[in-house]
Amino acid sequence: MGETLKSILLGPEGEPERTRRELTAQFFPPQAASVSRRSSTELWRLANESERRQRKASEAEAARRRAERERLAIEQHEQQLQIIAEHPDATFRRIDAAVEERNRPAYRRAAFELKLVQEALGPIFARSKAEELKNRYPTRSALHAEIRNALDGWNGGIGFQPVIRAITG
Repeated sequence: MGETLKSILLGPEGEPERTRRELTAQFFPPQAASVSRRSSTELWRLANESERRQRKASEAEAARRRAERERLAIEQHEQQLQIIAEHPDATFRRIDAAVEERNRPAYRRAAFELKLVQEALGPIFARSKAEELKNRYPTRSALHAEIRNALDGWNGGIGFQPVIRAITG
């Protein structure tokens, strides 16, 4: 080390690459390649364990994300129901506008809005609006079908009746 330091001090304009190599060789001697004492079976086992841990971690992360999405969806649904409860007239206007479009996707939107009205305000309001639509548009069977599918048990004029399923033995 003394010789290298002396050469640097005496001739700093010398070969910097050679100086770097000499210092590296003195302070960081080359390591001999080590031979692994592990068998190939043990290496495969370790690789499989590592892969299993990574898969388990990614599954846990996916479950966490799924739970977060579900929590946000429930929160958004509750907010939507609160808005409908506070301003039902706006919802009824959206239902009427969708029915005026006269196509199946619009009827589906109107039926979905009726379902939300049923959840937010109760079945009386939803049944009343459904019967109003049936009386106003008696020939629109697609509309009636969508409303029937959305409001479980609505039978188009008799009123809202919960669906009762008999279990036969």
